[in-house]
Amino acid sequence: MIRTISFVLEGKMTKEEHHALINDQKKTKPEIEDVIKNFLKGDSLKNAMNFISFLRDNNMNPRWASGNKWRVTGKKSKPICVIYLGRLNHHYSAYLKIGDW
Repeated sequence: MIRTISFVLEGKMTKEEHHALINDQKKTKPEIEDVIKNFLKGDSLKNAMNFISFLRDNNMNPRWASGNKWRVTGKKSKPICVIYLGRLNHHYSAYLKIGDW
C-alpha cells in the first residue's frame, strides 16, 4: 500500500531541470536533508525535517537509492519504506510520498 503525505507544493520544475537534478544526484548521492529544502518551504519543510529526524533518532536511516528517492531501513538493513520527492502525476511539482518497499 502506498500512502502520500500531503505537503504544500512549492513551485514547479521543468522536465529539463528535473533531469539535471537527477544526473547530479547520481554523482553525489545526497542526504535527503540536503535535497528536501529545495522542494518544500515553511511548515511543510519543518514537518518533513522533523519526520526525517524522528527516523534517524530511531535508527531508521534514509539512504539515497536513485533520483529523488531514499530507502529507509531499520536494524539489520530491514526495509521500512521509500521516500520520494519530485514528480507527481506527470507534473514536475514538489511532494513527499512514502510508499511500500
